[in-house]
Amino acid sequence: VEPDRRHYQTGKPFRQQPDVMPGFASARLATLDQAALEAEKRMEISAMAELVDMEGAAIVQAARKFQVRCCLFKFVSDTAAHTTGGEIISHIRQYRDSLFHFFRTELLPVLERDEI
Repeated sequence: VEPDRRHYQTGKPFRQQPDVMPGFASARLATLDQAALEAEKRMEISAMAELVDMEGAAIVQAARKFQVRCCLFKFVSDTAAHTTGGEIISHIRQYRDSLFHFFRTELLPVLERDEI
């Protein structure tokens, strides 16, 4: 969902749909052009999506344009309560190894079997 990019006729947010891999958890993702820093904006977005980023929709759009399959796996590096970039970097360092392990042990075998 792109809450800050609305269709000119309907006024509804654009929706991009990535491919879904069976057996993996999914969530609705809102992609914004700018960080959602105000509490009011965060509340508005939380009615549409469980996660927020600034690049997911562009990745799906590019994949669709070039007719390539696309699944998004997001790393949650911060929440609305985190206000400094230092916390984000710390979280990435803390969880990057377990994320790599997940990709290597859980995701790669599925991709090798071409199950998407």
